[in-house]
Parts: sequence; structure tokens; C-alpha cells
Amino acid sequence: QRALRFPYKRPRKGYPIYKDKFGNWLKVLILAGVLEGYVRETKRGTFCLAEDGHLCLSMKEKVIDDWLFKNSLKHEKEPKYPKDKKFNPNGAMRGDWKVSEIYIEYFGLKGIIDYDKKTKVKEALCKKHNLKLIRIHQGDIINLNKKLAILLRNK
Repeated sequence: QRALRFPYKRPRKGYPIYKDKFGNWLKVLILAGVLEGYVRETKRGTFCLAEDGHLCLSMKEKVIDDWLFKNSLKHEKEPKYPKDKKFNPNGAMRGDWKVSEIYIEYFGLKGIIDYDKKTKVKEALCKKHNLKLIRIHQGDIINLNKKLAILLRNK
């Protein structure tokens, strides 16, 4: 109960919010002992923690993040894409991971209209700014060694 009431905003200067103290809300719920199996089911996936503590929005995201961790690849979770007047005007668009200068996207909700539109925007943004992008689809999960081999060569 205390974890669920932990303040989201700083009520006064210097008071830590849950991200400052725990990293993400899922960790708060896990530490509070309110989640069975250390996962949180949502309409779009299963929130869970990767081995390195990163918050993942699905079990397949966890598999990818764990692969990056096990292969000792320093990776940023949810990196921001560059601002762009047409494709990312407020600069809030995020990728799934970034390893060095390579963005990685797991396109796990293919077939959902809004999601597919967002996918096209991200791909157009990467093309316009000459950003390297690795696209991972559901069928790629079983062979990440092949799909992400370029990351191991650049290590």
C-alpha cells in the first residue's frame, strides 16, 4: 500500500520521486511485493525487468535487452530520436534501444494502425537523418545472434 501511494511529483524541493529512488514504477511494485511473478500485465504486453534492471514493455523486449546485456553491449534503453520539424517536432519520440550510434526497434505490435503509422515515421526519420536502424520483428527473436551480429562486430 505504501508503494502505491509513493508520490509521483515532488511535493517539496529535494523530495525524491520514485524514479530518483527506484528507477521505474515496476521496481516499486516488485519491492513492495504486490506483483505475482514480478510482472505486470497490460493490454499491450507484459511489463517486466530485464537482467540489467531495464524496464521492458513485453517479454520479447526483455529477451532482446537480456541478449544485449549478456553480450556485454553497452545499451541505452528508450533513447530519444533527434528533433525534426516534420517527423519529431517536440523531440519526444523514443527508440527501444541504442548501441553506440545504432538505434534498435522491436516492432512487436505490427498490424495495429496507429503503431504502424508510428513505425513509418520512425523509419522516415532515420532515413532523413542517416541514422542506422536495426529493425527486429517477432520472427527475429529466435535468432538474435544473426539479427544483431553487426553489433558484435563493432564491439
